[in-house]
Amino acid sequence: MASIKMAVLGAGSFVFGPSVLSQALAELRLDDLDLVLIDIDAETVGLMARIGERMARENGVRSRVSATTDRRAGLEGAAFVVHTAAPQLSRRFAIDREIAERVAPGEYIGEFGGICGISYTVRQLALLGQISADIRAVCPDAWLFCVANPMPRVAEAAARLGIRSVGFCSASSEVFELLWKIFNGEPEPHPWDRARARWDIRMGGTNHFSWLVGLTERATGRDALPELRRRVEAGATSGNPICEGMIAKAGSLLLPNDHHVIDFLEPDPSHPPCASTSHGTPDERRRRLEMLHAIAEGTRSWADLTSHPSWERTVDLVAALALGRPAEFASLNLPNRGQIPGLPEGAFVETAAAADGSGIRPVRTELPPVPLTLCSRAVAVHQCLVEACLAHRLDGLTAAIEIDPTIRDKPGALRAVRDCLDAHSDIVPRYA
Repeated sequence: MASIKMAVLGAGSFVFGPSVLSQALAELRLDDLDLVLIDIDAETVGLMARIGERMARENGVRSRVSATTDRRAGLEGAAFVVHTAAPQLSRRFAIDREIAERVAPGEYIGEFGGICGISYTVRQLALLGQISADIRAVCPDAWLFCVANPMPRVAEAAARLGIRSVGFCSASSEVFELLWKIFNGEPEPHPWDRARARWDIRMGGTNHFSWLVGLTERATGRDALPELRRRVEAGATSGNPICEGMIAKAGSLLLPNDHHVIDFLEPDPSHPPCASTSHGTPDERRRRLEMLHAIAEGTRSWADLTSHPSWERTVDLVAALALGRPAEFASLNLPNRGQIPGLPEGAFVETAAAADGSGIRPVRTELPPVPLTLCSRAVAVHQCLVEACLAHRLDGLTAAIEIDPTIRDKPGALRAVRDCLDAHSDIVPRYA
C-alpha cells in the first residue's frame, strides 16, 4: 500500500514527540508510515528520529522516520500534521508574567485566562498562521491535529483558515482520578484502570472546562450520579473544591481539576496559583538530552523515554481515518455541528467521539442550564480572541478583555496586553 505521511511539529518536545513514536511504532506498530519529525532544535529532533528508526527496527515495523528543521519541506505531501509546538514557551510566559504583575498587579496569571492567556494566544495564533499557510501550499488536504495550547483557539483558527482540524486534550479524563478519590478516599494512578472498569462516563463542554453529565456503574447499570452528589455533600473530596462545588451550584461535576478550570471563572482568593506551563526544568531537559543520546546510540532502552507518555492519542485517529481501525475517544475537540445543543455552530467543543475510515462521529451531549451558560461564556472569549488574532485587531483584544471573567482591572489589562505585544514584536504582527 502507499505510505501514509504524518508530520509532527514540535517533535523535540519533552512529552509529545516520544509519545507519537511510541504510539505509532511500539503500540500500534503501523507499517508504511512516513513519519517526519519537525523541530527548530536540530540536535534533539535528529536524535528523536534515530530513536524512532531503532524502535521501528526492533519492533519489526516497516516504516520510515526522518527529521528536519525545514517546516515547509517536512510538511510537503503530508496527510496528517500533529501540531505540538510552543516555541520558547517558558521564557515568553515569564515575560508576560512580569509585565502583568508590574502593570496590572493582582490580576490572574494563567495559560488561557487573563493577560498572560491573551498574550499566549496572540503568539500561538501568529505561529498557526504560518503553519496554515504552509499546509495550504504543500498539503492542502491534510488533517491538522492540534495539541498545542491554547488548543481550542488554535484549532478554531485553523478551521477558519480552511484547514481540517481536530483538537486533542485528555485532561478531562482526570475525572476517573477525581471519582476514585471521592468514592474510595485514595488515589488511583494513571491510566486509572480500576476506575475505567467500574464506571461508564459521559462528559462534554469546552476544553479544560468540561462537565460530567453521566455516570453509570458498569456492573449493575446503576446511575451513580446521585451517590456522587451524596458523597460530596457529606464531605468526600478529591482535593478540588471548585470543581466539586459546582455539583451544588451548577448540577454537575466540573472537569478536569481546579488548576485548569480557574482560567474561565471569576477570580477568588481561594483559587490555587497558576500551574506551570513548562514540560521540564532546564536540569530535566539537560538530563533528557543525555538520555536521548544514550538511547540513539543503543546503550539505553527506548522504554525509558516513554515512561511518562502523553495522554493524547493522535496516532489512534490516524489509524482510524487512514486504515479504518475503529477508535473511541473519551474526548475530542471538534467544530460544533449540534453535538452540544445551545453552543454556537462551528465553535470547538469537547465531547466523546468515535472514528473509523468513514470519519469522526462526536457524541451528542446536552449540558444542564448553568454549565451551558458558563461554557457559552468561555466560547465567547475563545472566538473573540480568534477573530482578533486573525485580523490583527487591537479593538478585538480589547473586546476579549471586557468579556474575560478572570480580568477585574480592564484598563490595566489592556495596558499590559499592549506591553506584551511590544515585548513579542519579533514574533507577532502589529496590531492596529
